[in-house]
Amino acid sequence: ALQQLRQNDADNPALAKYCRLGKKFSAEHHKSDTWYQDHFIATLAQLSASLSIPDFTEYAFSDESIETIVTNTGNKYNPVQFDQSELRNILKSRC
Repeated sequence: ALQQLRQNDADNPALAKYCRLGKKFSAEHHKSDTWYQDHFIATLAQLSASLSIPDFTEYAFSDESIETIVTNTGNKYNPVQFDQSELRNILKSRC
C-alpha cells in the first residue's frame, strides 16, 4: 500500500504521518522519509509477531467469506482507496 501511495499520491498526508511515526520508533537519524515509513510498517509487523496477533492464515476464509468481506468493506480511513478487486487480491494473498 505504501508503494501505491508513493506512486499515485505522493502528497498524501498519510505518508508524512508514517514518516513521523517511523522516527518515533527509531533511534536512527538522518534517514530518508521513505526509510522511516518502511521502518514504521516493519515495526508494526514485529509488534504483531511479538504479541502473537494471529494473521489471516489462522482463519479458514472461504471464497464466499472473502467476497462478503470485500462487499462490506469501505476505505473511509485507508489512505489508499482500493477497489473491490484489489481488496479481494490483498485478502487472498494473506489467507
